[in-house]
Amino acid sequence: LNLARLDISESRYDEARRRLNGMLAKRHDDPESLFELGLLERRAGRAAEAIRHLQKAHEVQRRDMRPGMALIETYLGQRQHEQALAAAIDLSSKYPDQLAVQLALGRTYLAAGKAGNARSTFKSATRLAEFDPVMQVEIARLQLAAGNPDGALYNIDKALQGRPDDPAALALLVEIETRSGNAAKAD
Repeated sequence: LNLARLDISESRYDEARRRLNGMLAKRHDDPESLFELGLLERRAGRAAEAIRHLQKAHEVQRRDMRPGMALIETYLGQRQHEQALAAAIDLSSKYPDQLAVQLALGRTYLAAGKAGNARSTFKSATRLAEFDPVMQVEIARLQLAAGNPDGALYNIDKALQGRPDDPAALALLVEIETRSGNAAKAD
């Protein structure tokens, strides 16, 4: 598996594909081999093959969210928003307490043009992020993209509670206040 990963990193896709298929010949439903083969095919620009392998890896893997996350990313890269949304909803139901999964679901709602669902998902993600300033700033940016400046302000407040002098949170706070036309607060 590590040799296949090395081949992939060196763009030797045929060699990596041969190694991974050899592993799958011995262990037909090996989730790690399927996952790596899906990543290989995505990197090689073969989206349909990548999706097929990532779907299978996701189906046989019950404790690892990586295949599902990669599947969502691959669908989004192909602008297959409805398939990405179905995969994200499925993954979210299996991993409701994983922040990365909830953020992927929210981003997928945004890509599918469902801003209301995205805002709701980002609100739930806010609880999972607790007072982590980096994650709260990321969620604030996503809230802005979903058209929810009030939600973004709430995220910034939580970020600043966790780290009052966080430069990213302070900079985004200035941006939000400026967009809102609140020059005094922005200053």
